[in-house]
Amino acid sequence: MLHSFSSCLLRACPKSHHKSILQSVRHAHVVGTPPSLFFTRSEQERIRNIAKQANRFKIDYELKYADKIMQKARRRGMSVQQLKQQAKKTLATDPFFQQSLQRQQSSKKDAPRSPIPATIVKASTATSSTPKLDDVVKLDLLEQESPERITQIWHEYHRNKENVINAVIPTKIFQTIHERGERYPMFIFPLPRQHGLEFYLLQFHQKQCYFTSLAEYKLRQDQARPFLSLTHYDELQHSKQIVLMHGHIYQPNIVTSQDAQFLAFCVQQFYGGLQKKNEDDPLFRLITRL
Repeated sequence: MLHSFSSCLLRACPKSHHKSILQSVRHAHVVGTPPSLFFTRSEQERIRNIAKQANRFKIDYELKYADKIMQKARRRGMSVQQLKQQAKKTLATDPFFQQSLQRQQSSKKDAPRSPIPATIVKASTATSSTPKLDDVVKLDLLEQESPERITQIWHEYHRNKENVINAVIPTKIFQTIHERGERYPMFIFPLPRQHGLEFYLLQFHQKQCYFTSLAEYKLRQDQARPFLSLTHYDELQHSKQIVLMHGHIYQPNIVTSQDAQFLAFCVQQFYGGLQKKNEDDPLFRLITRL
């Protein structure tokens, strides 16, 4: 009954062409309750400790891929240092790399440096600069339902979709997130990996926020690709006291659904879960000017 009603209520969205995510992952249960219920006390403390120590860690990518680099060097019958020198020479004669390098240098000279990575914003405007809930659902029908029913429908709508996460956020928490997002439009989050931490750069833009890895941003600057976006639909924030969130994973080979869930949790933990009196706490001000 729920499925048929949802099909009538919601407009069809195009299927993603990314590879399937494990069906055991239930994206519908990402965020549906206040932050205090997202994690156990020990898990919340773990996230806080990670953030406190984030600036003490640095992933050594050369060390991380040392075995693969060494294997490749052996296959070619040369040392690792010789392989590096060969790679540098190849890039020096690669016309595509040189054109990209020239564009980056030109953009730095011609335009003042912005604290917000412009390409991430451009990537969003290509799809929808001002996302509207009415573009996704039949809003007039949705408004007739209770908050609980809307939550159920929203989760059901996303249940079997690929490379997405979703949430239903209480209005009060969303307003706090939005206000702090305007005050602190950029933030660095540590994402736990098997051999350390990988840092992700968050950028707020109106009702959306975008994630890219810090390594990606340092490498490509204004050409950095967004790996994950979170879109907040606030049309129901006053009438139903809820805000619907849709998250889209652009690079599923890099950011898994579990990674996306963790980053979404962190946004609500650090932007929506702290009291006003702690807003100037060093933990909250873990912000880097790039």
